[in-house]
Amino acid sequence: MKPVISEELYAFFLLFVSGIAIGIFFDILRSARKVFIKNNIAVQISDLLFLTVSFLITLKMLSVSTDGAPRLFALLAAVLGMLLYFLTISRFIICLFSKILEEILKFFRFIFKILLTPARFLYKILLL
Repeated sequence: MKPVISEELYAFFLLFVSGIAIGIFFDILRSARKVFIKNNIAVQISDLLFLTVSFLITLKMLSVSTDGAPRLFALLAAVLGMLLYFLTISRFIICLFSKILEEILKFFRFIFKILLTPARFLYKILLL
């Protein structure tokens, strides 16, 4: 292959993979939102975090692969990577991360309950 074509393929591949990474990051945030976040302000903050991280990932991949030049094929590669990810394994990843986060939450609730048991006991003694 000509050097120009191989550079373009390299850029396409990097941005395709970055699209998949952005999709995974989005699903992790969706799982966390499902388990932890219940108010509107926290949802907006997580959305802002997602947009910032996605922008930085895309900017870094553009910088590495095309010397920072915004190219239409680069945008299409990232969108194609996200689309492929969402159409294939996104449901599995959401389910997996939701279960992992729920188990972590159960563990911390259990630890918190153990740590509060002496305080509850003292509270009951002092009230009687």
